[in-house]
Amino acid sequence: MKKLVCVIAAAMGICAAASAQKTSDLGAWLNLQATASIGKGGYALLRGEYRANNDLKNTECMFMVLAGGYRFAPWLSADLGYEMWSIGSNLNQKAVLTATGTLRRENLAFSLREKYELTFTPSGSTNNCLRSRIRGQYYSEGAFRPYLAAELFAWSGWQRALFYIGTEISLSKHSTIDIFYCYHMPNGAMPVSTLGLGYYFNFSL
Repeated sequence: MKKLVCVIAAAMGICAAASAQKTSDLGAWLNLQATASIGKGGYALLRGEYRANNDLKNTECMFMVLAGGYRFAPWLSADLGYEMWSIGSNLNQKAVLTATGTLRRENLAFSLREKYELTFTPSGSTNNCLRSRIRGQYYSEGAFRPYLAAELFAWSGWQRALFYIGTEISLSKHSTIDIFYCYHMPNGAMPVSTLGLGYYFNFSL
């Protein structure tokens, strides 16, 4: 785990240095998410997100997510979701299947998330994408829970990569704020340095 965190941290440092170049862009991701626990292992979530780019001057996209899933074990969960994306004048829809495995040891947690996305475009075509994310997080006794993460988007070759450094801040038993920096590397396009802010609310039905 410590070696993994060091590798990701090194990659994050390289990306942060690269983002200082004039060839990079600055973006922002803002999101709200509510998750309801249902019974012993079920859950449902609703998420909305707004993204800006072009040095925060342009709306890149907005999207909504509705998903339901089940925690099969403390270390394994899976869910099926529907997403609607507004990208410029286009409205894309996605069917998403996600599985997440998590290993914990004392105050450290390591997770691997695999997410398959099937996108339906306005022209009637479909696109496939497999997103693989590894994440290491430290759970302190205080409110702050810092993390590092790396995510690869691929299907027939790699499409883009994301590198995160951030922290979750526990406000109460039911609410959390997520603050992060993300270095976004699209294949064949300008990299984007992204600042992110999220609010998560959890409750039981």
